[in-house]
Amino acid sequence: MKIKYRTDLYNGDPIVNFEENGNTAGFIVMMQEPQYRSLRLSCLEDIVVILDGEEFHMNDCMKLETSTGMKDPKDMPTMVFDRWDFAETAKIYVYKKGGIQPGKHHLTAAVLIRSAQDNTLGSFGSGAYEGIQLDFEMK
Repeated sequence: MKIKYRTDLYNGDPIVNFEENGNTAGFIVMMQEPQYRSLRLSCLEDIVVILDGEEFHMNDCMKLETSTGMKDPKDMPTMVFDRWDFAETAKIYVYKKGGIQPGKHHLTAAVLIRSAQDNTLGSFGSGAYEGIQLDFEMK
């Protein structure tokens, strides 16, 4: 997997755990929209989050929250009018039982976009994901 790392996709929001039904269900990564204009959710091909070598993909264990609400990736192929707006920070909910344990961690989060014009993947058909890479400490 090719990843084009960009510093402008991460604004410094902390990685946090989230709960469902009183249990820690996973963690949240905040990312900004990777295009120079808003992105139709139907063009979002994949989101991958790698935490300490463990890989999570959009269709398997994630939800995306934008200004228009919580989205299930299984519904995104038909969401041609729902958008992830330019410069908007979205919450990526990654389901991982127990969340992230205290300590130092390495995280990569990346987005793969399908072009609406020519159905190619990645920036200008490059096939590359665009993402962030960071080291952090969970308290």
